[in-house]
Amino acid sequence: CKMSMVFGDVVLVEEKVVLALSRGASVQTLTFGEDEEVSGLRDGSDLMFNYTKKRILVKSDRSAEHSGRSRPVFLSSKGYGVYRVTNSEGIYDFHPSAGQLSHSESW
Repeated sequence: CKMSMVFGDVVLVEEKVVLALSRGASVQTLTFGEDEEVSGLRDGSDLMFNYTKKRILVKSDRSAEHSGRSRPVFLSSKGYGVYRVTNSEGIYDFHPSAGQLSHSESW
């Protein structure tokens, strides 16, 4: 079952394919609009950055202040946000053609 978020008749975000989970990785492939802007936080930082059409590395901040957790958060100009709690490194690709959020998994 693919995830989607709808507000009224407007689809805000949806998965292109079902979330892929394995022992080594999780990969979520989302649709990002050509004119959609994405901003967010990563690595335990309190600074907001514009990640529109960029590929970024998400990694754990090992400081005691942040409990060693990466806090990837991103907000879209379409009106939705995503927050993940993870200790795993990942790569977030916000290009409309790719739209992949992936994390290394070791469970």
